Amino acid sequence: MDRRHLLALAPLLPFLVSAPAEACSYGLLSTAMSARRRKIVTTLFQHWWNRDRAAFLKDFSDIVRSDGTTTPAKEQKALYPSRTVSASTISLFDRFFADDGKMQRVLWTLDTPAGMIVACNEAAKIDDPTASCSPEPVLHLFMVEMSGLTLQAMTHMATAATPQSEVFHISNGD
Repeated sequence: MDRRHLLALAPLLPFLVSAPAEACSYGLLSTAMSARRRKIVTTLFQHWWNRDRAAFLKDFSDIVRSDGTTTPAKEQKALYPSRTVSASTISLFDRFFADDGKMQRVLWTLDTPAGMIVACNEAAKIDDPTASCSPEPVLHLFMVEMSGLTLQAMTHMATAATPQSEVFHISNGD
């Protein structure tokens, strides 16, 4: 900031000083934390797409430290003796991605303090690359609830059959 900008802001100083300070500060997730969360969530979806039920459920039962390492099982049981995966989360495993004839991929993620919103694409495998039209891909939107790096639960938000990956829009306000 140069001298001219400082002089222009000088008359505003009394107003800025008298403005009430924020009682709480809500910081954004760091880039490193967001990258760790994305890796955990994409690994969860890979377990799901590989139909590895045990690994999928273990992802939800593990407690992950802030450095990305998993808390040893003995410590987890001491801290949270009754930690279980919700029935609604378990039911998602059987409801989605059960067709081996389809390919899946994560299109985008949105990291929020409550968890990660994940948009996935599920499309039929094409044997004939010269075919003019293939079945429309199906887009799924999920909310993966997280506390720090630890997975808590998952909710299915929406599904749409469309070739447009931008079909889901996020808006704030009216």
